[in-house]
Amino acid sequence: EIRLRVIKIILGDDYVFYQLFVEPSDAGHGGIGRKRTYVFCLHRANGVYLHDVFDMYAEITHEIQKVVSTKPGNYMVATAEHIALDALATAVSRKIPYQHGQSDLSYLLNEREVTNMRLFDQEYIKRYNRLPHYDDDLFYFLGDNFQYTKSWSAVSGKIPTYRRNTGKYIHRASMRWLTSMDKLASLGFPVTSSTATSMGVKQLPVLDVQRAHVMSGNSMHFSNSAIVLLVGLTCFGRAV
Repeated sequence: EIRLRVIKIILGDDYVFYQLFVEPSDAGHGGIGRKRTYVFCLHRANGVYLHDVFDMYAEITHEIQKVVSTKPGNYMVATAEHIALDALATAVSRKIPYQHGQSDLSYLLNEREVTNMRLFDQEYIKRYNRLPHYDDDLFYFLGDNFQYTKSWSAVSGKIPTYRRNTGKYIHRASMRWLTSMDKLASLGFPVTSSTATSMGVKQLPVLDVQRAHVMSGNSMHFSNSAIVLLVGLTCFGRAV
């Protein structure tokens, strides 16, 4: 959250501010929720406003949305090796014997998480009158107390905004949680070879599980950041 009023008090004599509110669906990533805001600061004497920021952002995102569209289940991209790395890290931290080759990771959930998942299942069946494990886009966040906060994808159609804590985002159909690789993929990072190729960059290695989880819990969406950067380069210039 940016307190723009405070920024204006401090810098308002020298700068004009343009606050832009963005979310991943603007860049076609409708399967993930992460609302963020950016503020452009235009120097009154040395800067030039070349094009309307909001119109430019709308034009760019409109074109991207024509060719990019995702659902929550599209982000399940982790390889067997990355699933094993994530599962092993959890097994070690929770002192649970690791089961090699097991893709169903429910055996690593603690009692509170199992209870939360059961309550989510009951709520899903009550609302939609169908079994949750048939919904490939259904995710539960198990890090909250279900009685107070229900963070899931069933209502919004989006994976809930990531936290910096260690709570699991369980994919109900496969019974495995989002790994660090899955999370970074959902935030637009080139963690798969196909994504890296389409972006014209090298593939981002995901080897440090904990670091990757922290990164995904605290970062902007990569595509949003790229669009905002393009808007800034297009709409602002230096006075001559």
